[in-house]
Amino acid sequence: IGSGPFKFDYQTGEREVGLVAYDGYYGGRPSLDRVVFYYRPNSEDSWTRLLSGKTDVVYRLNPKDFEILGRYRDRFRFDAKVPDSYMILLFNTADALFSDPDVRLALACAVDRERIINTVFHGFATLAVGPAGVNSPYHNPALRPVPYDPERAMELLHRAGWTRNTRDQLLYRNGQCFEFTALIFKGNLIDRRIAEDLQLFLSEVGIKMHLQSLPVEELVERYCRNNQFQAVLTELSSSPRIIDRLVELWKPAGGKGSAAGLFHHPEVSRLLNEAVATEDPHRRKKCFQEADALIASLQPGIFLFHKGRLNVMSKRLQLPFPFSFDHAGIYRLKNAFVPGR
Repeated sequence: IGSGPFKFDYQTGEREVGLVAYDGYYGGRPSLDRVVFYYRPNSEDSWTRLLSGKTDVVYRLNPKDFEILGRYRDRFRFDAKVPDSYMILLFNTADALFSDPDVRLALACAVDRERIINTVFHGFATLAVGPAGVNSPYHNPALRPVPYDPERAMELLHRAGWTRNTRDQLLYRNGQCFEFTALIFKGNLIDRRIAEDLQLFLSEVGIKMHLQSLPVEELVERYCRNNQFQAVLTELSSSPRIIDRLVELWKPAGGKGSAAGLFHHPEVSRLLNEAVATEDPHRRKKCFQEADALIASLQPGIFLFHKGRLNVMSKRLQLPFPFSFDHAGIYRLKNAFVPGR
C-alpha cells in the first residue's frame, strides 16, 4: 500500500507483521530484504529480546532498562528524546470535588513529581508545566512547575472547607470524605506505578484515591469529549506541529465539548479562537502563550511530566547517519544495512 520501500508480506494475529523489500520503490530497492515488527505488551520482553539478538530496534524502551543497556554501549545505539506529549492526572472539572481551581491546585502541590521522576524514570523525564508542552514555541516561557508544597496544599484545602478527621486522618466537608476514583490504562505497569505514587502523596494530605484499570479504548471513551470519570491518568499531545491539537483538547467546538474531559473556560476559548483566526504570527503566538498560562493556572489536572523516550538499535545494523526515531530518522531507516550481506 502506498509507495514505501517495503511491502506487506504477512501478519500473525496482533503480535507480528512482516514486510519485504519492494523492488519497484522509486528511491531504489532498500538494502534490507525483510523487516519484521513484533508487538510485545511487556517491555521486559523487549529488552530481553534485544540483548539476546532476537530484536534489532526497540521503540520506547522502559526507562529502568536504560541503566542495564547502558552497560552495552559497544553493542547499541541510543536515541533519547523529550517527547511532545505529557502525562497528566486529568480532573473532571464538572465534578463537585474538582470544580474549585484552588482545590485542583492543592492536589498539584501535594505531589512530589521530581521524586516520581527519580524513582520511576531514573531521572529520565522532564517536569510538565502546561498544556502547550515544553518543546512548543507556544509554551509560555514565564510558566514554572507547581512546587511540591504539602503545607500549602493543606492551607488551600482548609480554605475550601475541608477538615482533617483525627480518627482516620482523611479530609471531610459537610460529612463527605474527599475520595475519588482515577482511571488508568489496564496492563501498563509504568502507569500503575505512577498512579500508586500519586495515591501515596495524596493520602498524606488526607485524600483517598482509588484506582480503576480499563482497556485503552474504554478509558479514552470515558474522558475524550466526555465527563464519565472523576480523574484519569493519561497522556495528552502537545505537538508544536499540530496547533489544532491544543484547540481540540481545551476548547469546545462543533457542538461537542473539548477533548480533555469537556473542559471549558470562556477566556481560554476566546484566546484559542483568536489564535486560530489571526493571520499575524506574533499575535497567534501571544494568544497561545496566554492560553497556555491561563490553563496552567486553572489546573484542570496535575501536569506531571514528559516521559523520556528511549529508542535503541543494535549496532549489527549500520546506518550512514545518526540513529533517531523522529519523523526524518524513521524515514532514513530504509538505508540501514547489515555489513557483509
